[in-house]
Amino acid sequence: MITDINNFLLSLASAIAAASGVAIPGGLSVHRKDEASSNAVYTVLRVYGGADNASFAGMRDERIAFQLDTRGTNDDAGVLTQARKLHATLLDSDGRPQISWSIPGKRLSAAGAIEVDPGGSWVAWVSRIEQVPGIIGTDEQGRSIATANYEIEFEYVPAA
Repeated sequence: MITDINNFLLSLASAIAAASGVAIPGGLSVHRKDEASSNAVYTVLRVYGGADNASFAGMRDERIAFQLDTRGTNDDAGVLTQARKLHATLLDSDGRPQISWSIPGKRLSAAGAIEVDPGGSWVAWVSRIEQVPGIIGTDEQGRSIATANYEIEFEYVPAA
């Protein structure tokens, strides 16, 4: 079975948003945002090319590398605050990467609204923190940029 990566990303973004208090879609989006029209602080969760895990003994872990790209006009402090707030949701209470993290399943309805996936949920393991949030510069529209990069393994858990 091929994993629906988009439903996983939507579920992950929803879990991060719920834990951080950052709204979807205003403050946190999946894949992209109409960045040209946005001056407020916002974050985009996007997949980027990471190392591929090899297949061993016919088994393959589902794993992606993703980035939280936070931007905002002339607001280094606000950008960094939101980036660190989102980063904190990927850590457990002892400051370690989340493991065996139960994430409620989400999907898009036919109308394009986020809804509960009655078919199941996800369990995820933040396997690597590549880069913690930090201001890396400004974009062509003068917005401050903070990025953080992660690898996460995940598995779909069908409802009983």
